[in-house]
Amino acid sequence: MHRVDADSTVLVPNVPVSRLPPEVLTHVFSLLSSIARPRIKVLLKENQVDLGWLKITHVCQRWRNIALNEPLLWASNIVLPSLLGDLWAATFVTRAQDVPLTVNCSDEQVSYRSDSPSNTPFIGTNLARTCALMGLRTYSHHLQELCTPAPVLHTLDLSIHSISEVPLLPEGLFGGAVGLPELRHLSVASSRVLSWPPLLLQQLVSVDLTVAHVE
Repeated sequence: MHRVDADSTVLVPNVPVSRLPPEVLTHVFSLLSSIARPRIKVLLKENQVDLGWLKITHVCQRWRNIALNEPLLWASNIVLPSLLGDLWAATFVTRAQDVPLTVNCSDEQVSYRSDSPSNTPFIGTNLARTCALMGLRTYSHHLQELCTPAPVLHTLDLSIHSISEVPLLPEGLFGGAVGLPELRHLSVASSRVLSWPPLLLQQLVSVDLTVAHVE
């Protein structure tokens, strides 16, 4: 495929892909974003950033405009830890506009230790507009940062680590049962039995509470 200057409106006017309507390109971009996440390539001498699906915004000005003007594309692909720095996640949130966010905290290429930077401040700040929170691995002492109502959260998947004897759920976690009115799918792994509000459990469609050693 020929590439032209970034200021060009389209790739090449007579190339069929240049005539695809915006809604078709948006669908293709969405499919690509689900299989080509930005990641760090671990090489022998240095690590390199692979932008994954974000490369489409560098193809031509038309593709870039279509991608930047589709909030759902950005709202559905927020990955933490941020491989490209804190500005990475913040930019996705901004481009998502008012669309509910899907945040994925799992990344097999990022090690997780007790001294690792916590994602919970970013998550807590955006809980009010998060509809799905996947793969959150956090220490119990960070849970206080998540004591914010999450009115549109319908899916929650987390693992709770602890450096103390018993990991405690702080009062008001996610705003309590009344702070999670839309929650339907809950998956929690912890090294200790945790008590969840009965009112919250009654509204769930699926629940998986696992007591196991969490690494």
